[in-house]
Amino acid sequence: MTFDRFLLQINHSSRECYCGNRYDYDRHGLKPSGCTSNCRGNTGETCGGQWRIQIYSVCPTGKYKGAGDPVINDEPNCENECHCDGELPCFFTNGTCKDKCATGWRGITCNERDCGGENGGCQYQCTDDKRDEWCSCDEGFDISSNDWRECIDAQFPVCMIGPQPHCVYYSFRCCLLSDINECAGEKGEYYDEDCHTCVNTIGSYTCECDDSYELDSATNQTCVDINECLGESGVNYDKDCHECINTIGSYTCRCDHGYGLLPNGTSCGVKETARSARIAVKPTELIGSLKE
Repeated sequence: MTFDRFLLQINHSSRECYCGNRYDYDRHGLKPSGCTSNCRGNTGETCGGQWRIQIYSVCPTGKYKGAGDPVINDEPNCENECHCDGELPCFFTNGTCKDKCATGWRGITCNERDCGGENGGCQYQCTDDKRDEWCSCDEGFDISSNDWRECIDAQFPVCMIGPQPHCVYYSFRCCLLSDINECAGEKGEYYDEDCHTCVNTIGSYTCECDDSYELDSATNQTCVDINECLGESGVNYDKDCHECINTIGSYTCRCDHGYGLLPNGTSCGVKETARSARIAVKPTELIGSLKE
């Protein structure tokens, strides 16, 4: 294989080999086995399949041809570094990227630090002269252990007394970064009056709601009524409720002719007058009982 002219090697139908510089082909789709026919010259390797091509980059992603010969000890020379957008390979010969550089990189070969574009991907500070982990944080914040591009609040001394911020020591910034426990304050003033049970969070609060209410997804800080009548009969409201009518925190029913609302207020039953009319009682039997 000639490594000094192409970006990609493409295998097809277990016996055909091609080279190219595009990597925007369609993926294998729903059947990856269609791309894994054994190569006829080496059954330990796979070489695509019928109407499927298997694509290999000459160098690993982020690498391209180093100084000297393109092939050293029968292996492609991949000593130089590049950083393409979308973690795609760069051209083997000169390290250029087909589309653009990844965030935080610039230059012809996308291996120079770039803090000017999207702040180098950093949440706060970007340092041009650093190769690895070039992001840093403002005072009072630490690098996140999950992502060195992000910053989290530093651990400060306790700066809260009651619902109001109070500086015990450290600096005025301590007060600005302190969490205010809204739930320790007065309902309707420090937290929403429709928040049934206030739950403090760092920098804010949320609510636990009573039955038949749910947390308002728009704010996460107030409880709103659940309209059971929008649900399914027998699941969200009683199956014997003829016409469901929503109320705040519950629901009631409008009943068909001959039925009345039962004491539970959420289902319909036959009216007592209607039930009595169906019972045949002879006047003589009634008089006889009165005489006794």
